[in-house]
Amino acid sequence: MPNFSTGSPPQGGAEAARRAALAPGGGWGRGALDDSRETPLGTMAGKRAAFEPEFVATVEETGKLARAERYELQAVLRGLLFENRRIRGCLLYRRDTASSVDIRRSSLSGLGYYSGLQTCGRGALCPCCGSKIAEHNRREIQAALDVWRGKGGVAGLLTFTMPHYRSQRLSDNLSAILAAYRELDRNRPYRRLCKAVGLQHTIRALEVTWGRLNGFHPHLHILGFFSDRFVADDFAGELAQLWLANLERQGVAMKDRDAVLARGVRVDVGVKVGAQYLSKVGRSWGLAEEVAKANRKRGRVDNYSPVDLLRHVRDSTLPEAGAVFREYAAAADGRHFLRWSAHMRRDLGLLPEKSDEEVAAGVDQLDPFLARLDAPTWRAVRFGGQRARVRLLELAEQDEDSALAYVAHLVGRYAESAGVGGAS
Repeated sequence: MPNFSTGSPPQGGAEAARRAALAPGGGWGRGALDDSRETPLGTMAGKRAAFEPEFVATVEETGKLARAERYELQAVLRGLLFENRRIRGCLLYRRDTASSVDIRRSSLSGLGYYSGLQTCGRGALCPCCGSKIAEHNRREIQAALDVWRGKGGVAGLLTFTMPHYRSQRLSDNLSAILAAYRELDRNRPYRRLCKAVGLQHTIRALEVTWGRLNGFHPHLHILGFFSDRFVADDFAGELAQLWLANLERQGVAMKDRDAVLARGVRVDVGVKVGAQYLSKVGRSWGLAEEVAKANRKRGRVDNYSPVDLLRHVRDSTLPEAGAVFREYAAAADGRHFLRWSAHMRRDLGLLPEKSDEEVAAGVDQLDPFLARLDAPTWRAVRFGGQRARVRLLELAEQDEDSALAYVAHLVGRYAESAGVGGAS
């Protein structure tokens, strides 16, 4: 378990340096390091991103590529929302209580990560925190589904949407759809309908996409936990009538009420819904993923998720992407994107819910420890930019000598830049 502190390269570092230089993306010259610095947003057009594969990736390689993309998109986010102090410092600066930065390997994914750093906990905005929070939620939702199905219950997905137009502001539509669902949930006819069909618990997830034609499209995924006596009858039709009435009470503009009745609510329950979502993205995408990771999936043609928008800002392929994402961030930040119904976790024997901030900052003490970086060394790593931080994780996972030599190189480059010494 090495301690990566400042000083001269370790013994045997020359061979490690050679191996690191030969590794993909491991160039050690001045130009290679400068290219790893965080790039201004306006200079990203035309560059092939470092994480884009030119090969058929294994599961492990896919995870590493996805991690590299998260760090790159987080740099884009930092540029878009630099005034947000929490986002600006996320995974860059040490926590006040941390004297060092540790590198650990996740027991779940097998990927390395940094602990001891500040985290923003903005699951709806930050690619890095959002990924960790979404995966935590996925595991909890899957556990709830397993318990419920073990009791003989049935799971289903209810999707609620509303008319939306390019001229409307997202903040107004978010308030409207959430208020409409809140009132629906308190509605006596709705509760009688839920009792009649055996709907006992729900998990509500908010998803937002954007398209050039109709603007922002907020919608709700409700994961329903039905008893074994579920009877469909005209559940979807009655639910659509109630939903339409609640939208109208919120003053939602409607050009075609019949279209809202036909498409405003979708109900998929039982074996059919399980097969449908398993077939969406191979066998890895199920009900838990649809609810927990909805805002992280790729949208369809001209229908962009928040993560898609960050990709377009990075690649300069959608001129309005930056302004659209900033509007999304202003409207979405601070809202609860995932909500469990009252007493559900207790009834299913789950632990109390953690906040997004707690999940993002959490460290599993069972995750293997790989290395420790003292404060001066972390400043040198941070100075190298987001690609250097990703590269160090990759090397720490693979080879201790290469990681140590890379750290010594970053420290030397930092000292050279600061004018306090030469590079080793």
